[in-house]
Amino acid sequence: MVAKVIYGCDLDGLIRYNEAKVQEGTGICLEASGFGADPDALNALQKSRRFQKITSLNAGAMRNAVHFVLSFPPEEMLSPERMIEIAQRYIDLVGYGDQPALIYQHTDTAHPHLHIVTTNIRRDGTQMPEDWFIRDVAEPARKQIEDEFALIKAEGRGQRQGEQNLSLDAEALRYGHQETKRAISNIVRMVIAQYKFASLGDFNAVLRQYNIMADPGESGSKRRDVDGLVYSMLGPHGEKVGRQVNASAIHERPTMKVLRQIFSVKEEQRERFRGRVTRIVSDAVRSCSSLESFCDEIGRFGIKAHFHRGKNDRIFGLTFIDTHTRVVFSGSDLRKDLGAAAVLRKLSPPQTPDTAFNGVYVRNVIARTDFRRTPQSILKAWAEQGLFIHVSQGKDGKSQYWMGRVDTPTDAYVRMPPRVRAWLATMAGAPSKARHRTPQPTTGIARALERFGRQQIRAGWQEIVKGTQDALDYTYTSNYTPHHFLTKKKKKKRQRRL
Repeated sequence: MVAKVIYGCDLDGLIRYNEAKVQEGTGICLEASGFGADPDALNALQKSRRFQKITSLNAGAMRNAVHFVLSFPPEEMLSPERMIEIAQRYIDLVGYGDQPALIYQHTDTAHPHLHIVTTNIRRDGTQMPEDWFIRDVAEPARKQIEDEFALIKAEGRGQRQGEQNLSLDAEALRYGHQETKRAISNIVRMVIAQYKFASLGDFNAVLRQYNIMADPGESGSKRRDVDGLVYSMLGPHGEKVGRQVNASAIHERPTMKVLRQIFSVKEEQRERFRGRVTRIVSDAVRSCSSLESFCDEIGRFGIKAHFHRGKNDRIFGLTFIDTHTRVVFSGSDLRKDLGAAAVLRKLSPPQTPDTAFNGVYVRNVIARTDFRRTPQSILKAWAEQGLFIHVSQGKDGKSQYWMGRVDTPTDAYVRMPPRVRAWLATMAGAPSKARHRTPQPTTGIARALERFGRQQIRAGWQEIVKGTQDALDYTYTSNYTPHHFLTKKKKKKRQRRL
């Protein structure tokens, strides 16, 4: 068990924080000691007023709020009744048994933990001491609790356990499944603690494995001018989703100034692994004949290849992430012949005239497209220009989208640009009141596009446009309200007012 003691001056803020967790469904008030009622019968105002009666006896106290946090390892299986016993015993041992206290259990992390809210103002108005409390009272009480309740001891777990928890929790984030700020903060801290990198590009290559990006702003922007940095969660097509988190809001404050210092230190730490990564990558380049086989070959040694893509999905950089030694190198840092351009020349298939034509053709059509227009008008405009969408399924089971001119073979099509993929995802349905949420393309849309593609030769693009719109009417997500329904609803409201 790990115990933290936090002193403060805002009891109301502590109560609001824990009550918000209860409202979100990630917390529960287990016990209200000294309140004369069950916790379920008390609201936040009543809890706050109970503490105000006591703290008003010593209005000059600078810090009158005490916050105990008791954390247990994930393998510790404790019932709510057992947690209440532990919390009350801990309160008695540290000398707060006569103080009113609220005991909350939070379930928003992998490990069970308790939050105890109380005050250090006694009933006679005197204030309980702080200076020697943690050393002489809180720490011995924690150890006694471990022995009495046969809990897993905190000693011996230390840094090794902390690193293990970071690794176990480090999974690719999905927007809407975790609290954004907390999830981003955990991943950023883990990457900084465990990986060795020497530039922002290398740092971002690792973060993108977890659907996060560190954004210093575009060149000439105010954020770039003031050396700012924000962290954003990424959607299924690499687009930013949700709220941005300022670097200064994360515990270690990984700002650009701090990261530059980290880069210089980690650049030296990664040097002893340079030979291993260079040897594995160069051998794979010589022995492989395609990008797919190249990625599979280096993957056998725990190395991932991250391709940096710019506008129109063009590859402009290549970074290698060694998950075994936790080092990151860009290809050009290893050797000139291992950079993105050299590897692509060696492993990419020769470009046919049709592929080269489609690359230019698709870029020109997309550049002339105004994506603020309706899906019907966009598809109609593409149909008039002969643009065709083809859907195939990759080895990972995910749909792959290709574009090209109708009179060219599908194997000469080029990948659909990210901007168009994002638009296609939006067509599949987005919640009307949550513009920041990015929906995922449904399998119904993929099947519809495949069906429309086969119909193209027979019925022409007018049927495709009509079929796409029909498909969209039935592939909205469950929490989406189509715009025309909202319009009708508003019109009926206005009529009722009249």
